[in-house]
Amino acid sequence: MREPRDPEHTHPAEHASPSSRGLELYLKEKILKRALLICFALSMSVLPFAVTGETSVENNASTAAAAEVTPPAQEPVNPAIERGRYLVENVAMCGQCHSGRTVKGKLLKSDWLGGAPVPVPMPPTWAKPWAYRAPRIAGLPQHTDEEFVTLMTTGVNRDGRILMLPMPPFRMTEEDATAIAAYLRTLR
Repeated sequence: MREPRDPEHTHPAEHASPSSRGLELYLKEKILKRALLICFALSMSVLPFAVTGETSVENNASTAAAAEVTPPAQEPVNPAIERGRYLVENVAMCGQCHSGRTVKGKLLKSDWLGGAPVPVPMPPTWAKPWAYRAPRIAGLPQHTDEEFVTLMTTGVNRDGRILMLPMPPFRMTEEDATAIAAYLRTLR
């Protein structure tokens, strides 16, 4: 059994800062690992889907990172639409890939869920197909409600294919997927 290292007795090279190219690779790997971890967690449905009453992005303390962006206000006409909005904004975090960004990386309110380049680069050693652009999902222009519900509950699109990463193969309940479709249909 190895004994824990004493930080005072480690070699100075172990604490040396990496070169700028090494730092860039390190940061890309770190971002990718976090994105893949989120995708995995979402695809395994380990995140709670319960509505807590705090459903708006700006009022939910657990989504402080998303608080910088408030999507265009929509007046929900029924509880299913409100639940769909909550799931899109606070659970699945669809805007992170499906919305445009400023040059500084902030999400564009004016392009909420309008499709955008995927902000996570493909890992250099990745052998599977990787999506470079997330499609527009505001208004669901590419799917019927039934096709979208199948996609969100099975991870399989209308052509019978699994979507390319980094899109996680969600395994949502039919109720949640239907609520998300209802909310997305309200967006233009």
